Amino acid sequence: MVSPSPKLRYNRRLVDFVLWFEQAIMRWGISDLVYFIVAGPLALVLHCIFFIKHGVEIRGRENVPPRGTGFFLLCNHISKAEAPVIAAWLYPRPFWFPSKAEFYKGWVTGFFWQLFTAVHTFPVRRGERDMKAVGLMKELLQRGKNVLLFPEGTRSTDGELQPGKRGVGMIVHQAQPLVLPVYVRGFAEQWPTGHMLPLLSAPSSLISFGKPMDLSKYWDQELSRDVAQAIVDEVMVEIARLKAEVEEQEAPAEAGATEHQGGDET
Repeated sequence: MVSPSPKLRYNRRLVDFVLWFEQAIMRWGISDLVYFIVAGPLALVLHCIFFIKHGVEIRGRENVPPRGTGFFLLCNHISKAEAPVIAAWLYPRPFWFPSKAEFYKGWVTGFFWQLFTAVHTFPVRRGERDMKAVGLMKELLQRGKNVLLFPEGTRSTDGELQPGKRGVGMIVHQAQPLVLPVYVRGFAEQWPTGHMLPLLSAPSSLISFGKPMDLSKYWDQELSRDVAQAIVDEVMVEIARLKAEVEEQEAPAEAGATEHQGGDET
């Protein structure tokens, strides 16, 4: 077994193997079957906790492209919950998401990470021009699959939107997908940082799907830092618009509740 390089912080041979294996089972036509079998019980548990116990409001479900349409789902990032909860809502529709290559330091942990994610996550070497991962994403799109990316790169600690990462813009430019912007709220309270499992008692949460974005105006432009940043900035503007729309729709209800409380006190 090859030891992880301390400089790279991941096992290069393991990362290359996982990317090959993911592509192979997709081409063999068994990846969706594996996902259906392995992810089913987890999706049921997540539905019980998040959709039945907590209550997850879904807005803009009509904006989700029909099955068989490949797209990138770009979502703000506030907790561990977004990817599994969105995947549970889409189930049995296959759902893929990249994870940082640093998760793949050893073969045993890499195996269990693949098993836990129903063999539908794949490593991406951050800070590198990872054409193998981009090639896998391109093939997923061509086959009508869905891929989740977090344009902010890391979780927001206060729930506010962070600037988009240029690296995500580079991936979008290289894969040239249809992009579905998504705004989520409330999951940080349901699955707080530092907790291995979600809480059983927490406020409700929300997922708002925006309309698909056509970013094809960038495809003919030579990839550069400025182009990559412009792409991810445009996505973040749309996510911010979804956030403002949610807050605007909820403002009258909150104002009405305040007035009602004031009337009771009088």
